[in-house]
Amino acid sequence: MRRKLSVWLLPTLLAAIFLIPMSAFASEVEISDSELELLNLGFEPLDMNDDYIVGTTAPNNKIYFYERATGTTYNVGFTDPYTFVRDVDMKVQGRYFYFTTYQYAGYSEHDYTIMRYDFLTDSSEELIYNPKIITIQGVSDSGLIYTQDNIIYGNELYYYDFRTGKETHLASKVGSAHMSGNIITYSVVSSNIMERNESVYYVQTNALTNKIPVPYGGEYVKTNGKYIAYWYNNSFLSNERTVLIYNISTKEVYDYSYYY
Repeated sequence: MRRKLSVWLLPTLLAAIFLIPMSAFASEVEISDSELELLNLGFEPLDMNDDYIVGTTAPNNKIYFYERATGTTYNVGFTDPYTFVRDVDMKVQGRYFYFTTYQYAGYSEHDYTIMRYDFLTDSSEELIYNPKIITIQGVSDSGLIYTQDNIIYGNELYYYDFRTGKETHLASKVGSAHMSGNIITYSVVSSNIMERNESVYYVQTNALTNKIPVPYGGEYVKTNGKYIAYWYNNSFLSNERTVLIYNISTKEVYDYSYYY
């Protein structure tokens, strides 16, 4: 493996590695930053792009977004008090905010739904419904990927195409997944319990059946559309691991850095 990586790539790759039927929204309500402080809401940013920062005050609580151009914070509230929001499932892409809601009764969570909110029109729509637990893993302009989560049988990975509304099953027993642009990457857990590294693959959104393996395998895959980054565990008994960077266009693997 090569141990060379251009300096200008480092900030981008570090960010790529380490960043980790429902009721419609009510109309947005403008709230000043000083009011947020007085109310002691503790806004926690969870995802962002060049235009917006989205977050929540607490798990299953109110959602806020901060419009960076105007410096204004907005409260986006549900009309249904029994709809909960998963703060781990907030993604911002362009003018849209993607998130997951679910219903809760007693000790049971059910009826998971992926929603899309349009910042510009202040409107929301339901994209995907699943009675089981689902988690958004990545979003791009063309679509999103999510897992149907099962700790016993393993996670099932799906791709949802925004243009057609079609869902495509990509893989089973998925350990991690991410997407950027037209690249989807994911790792598949080994059947050998002594093997910490997972098999890493990637596909393009216009060729979902062409699953291309990535050398050396690993965990916690991320991509920026040009590169794929993941942890490579040097052995089962040791915590030594290396960050590997795979160049999609040249098929080269870079040994980015060494960690203990």
